[in-house]
Order: sequence, then C-alpha cells, then structure tokens
Amino acid sequence: MRQPQVLFPIAVDPGALADHPTDRDQLIHREVVTTLGAHGILALPEADREALFRAIGNLGDLSKTLWIKQLASLNDLNRLDQLPSAMGVSERLRHKDEEGNGQTDARVFVASRALAEEFGVDDTSGSNTVDDSDVVLASTIHRSPAVVAAKEAGLFPTGKTRRPAVANTFIHPLAERSSAVKILDPHILEGLISGNSTTSHAEWLIQTLADSMPANATLSILGKLQRDWQTADRPRHEARIENFLSKALHRRTLPIAVEVRLLKSTALRDRFIWFSSGSSFDVLHNFTALSSEVLNDNLRFIRHDDRTARQTLQAAEAMESNTQPTMVSITKFIA
Repeated sequence: MRQPQVLFPIAVDPGALADHPTDRDQLIHREVVTTLGAHGILALPEADREALFRAIGNLGDLSKTLWIKQLASLNDLNRLDQLPSAMGVSERLRHKDEEGNGQTDARVFVASRALAEEFGVDDTSGSNTVDDSDVVLASTIHRSPAVVAAKEAGLFPTGKTRRPAVANTFIHPLAERSSAVKILDPHILEGLISGNSTTSHAEWLIQTLADSMPANATLSILGKLQRDWQTADRPRHEARIENFLSKALHRRTLPIAVEVRLLKSTALRDRFIWFSSGSSFDVLHNFTALSSEVLNDNLRFIRHDDRTARQTLQAAEAMESNTQPTMVSITKFIA
C-alpha cells in the first residue's frame, strides 16, 4: 500500500467526462476539478489528449469553463504531465500488471462508467484499489482512499517521524514541483542569531526542501530580528548564516538560490509556508517540532484558501524586496 501524499498523479478517462455532458452535472465536474486543484498532478497520456480535449469541448458551458481554467492553472503550476508514449487510461488500467516505461503511473484513475464496471466500481462501491491505484467514477472521486488521506496529509501528531512522515508525505511532493518555496516565520533563525538555542529544525527543513526542489529553484527564508538587535552585528550574523546555509545545503548539487531576509521592522507574527506548485499553509504551531527525528510536538499544515494564499505571497514578496538598513540579508547560490 502506498504512503499517503498531499499531491499525486491523477489520470482522467475522457469517457468519464462524456458520462456527464450537461451542466446538470456541473457539481460533479466541480468536485473533480477541485480535487485536481488541491491534490492532483494531471497525468495526460498522448493517447487520450485529443479525446480529453474533445470531451471538454462537448460539455455544457459552465462545466467546460471549469475544466479549461483548471487545465491552464495546472500547466502554470507545473502539475500537468503530458506523457508522449503512454497508453490511454483504459488501456493502462487493463494492463496495469505490465511494466512499461512512460506509462501512466497514476495514484487515482477517474474512469468512465463502462470502464469502472470492469473493476467493480459503481455508485454504490464508489472506489476500488487496483495494484495501489484507486479506480473511481467522476461522481465518486471524493471516496478515493488516496484523496481522503491527502486531506489529512499535513497533520502530524507528536511521535511521528520527520523522514517517512513529514518529508515523504508532505514536503517532497510539493517541493519537487515548485520552482520557488517561501518560509515565513518570525523565529526561524532566532536561535542562530542569538546563539542561545539550536536551529536543527531549520537546518533539517532547509536541507529537505533543497533535496527535493528542481534545478534553478529559489528558496526564501523570511523572519524577524529581535528588538535589541544592533546594526553593528550585521556582518557577524550574516557570516554565521552563510556558514549555516553551507552546512544545510551540502548535499545539493543542482543549481539553487537560497535567500535569507531577517527584518527588525516587520509585522510578521505567524508562520506560513508557500509553494509555487499551488499550495500555501499556516504552520501550527512551530517548526521546532522538527528538531529531532521523532516529532517532539504536534505539527499541522493548514491549507490556505486562494485569497489567503495570495496574501501570503504578497507578504513574502514585500519582505524579499525590503531594503531597510536594520536587517540581515544573505543569498547563497549553488551553481
């Protein structure tokens, strides 16, 4: 059984859309599109490409608009995988036990009614797991075990482990699709600046993100300086951060830029993490839960709605562009 993940490949059989051609079924299309937006990487085999676009074109106007907007969004978010040599969804499901390069390795297959029946799926059963992939109808995608698990994939109680749980379930799936990640935490490097406490949680978080992000990515670490911080300490503290980043990034071989901005004057109070792959979260209550391999406190990532995600990005960009003299600023490049 596969480990739950917050983001995973979903393949859509064109016939699943053709089963619901009118806007009377708009809510069904909205559920599929919303699930793709929250948790999906659309796996689009070349064999299904024209048929899927044709099926979308034959939908009612409202449903068609939902799909067109979501396809454009997934493409912009690096979550539309066009698979030039892959079988179509129906062929792939029927040959799922056969290994083949370039095939559609989806976690969820949204099947037409006719195809779903071959795998024991109807409105009553809702979902069936076939070789670690869930087969669902468009109307029952919310009953996929992978989709249900994804909604809880950012909740980690005390005692969970960093690597199998937090990294594999949450951080890696989001970061590997993100050309930019922004961490906003007023205390993220406070211990490093003060010298009074460990920053092992920050080192692990930065290292894990850097291990996952693609080439030429940018990681921003945005925090706050305490009231008693003095401008005269800036060179010493920037050198300390430079050494810290060198240690955290020692395994990274692909190009990356890591930008650190710690401001003395900022309204930042809470903790957030934003991924360019389309997700933004409140962090409750503290990244320090990641200080040891076994979490020493509860850690929860609560997904933002679109409006809050935009506000988080705007707050991050304002901090990144700030030029106040009372700040610590370092950019570390791995070329």
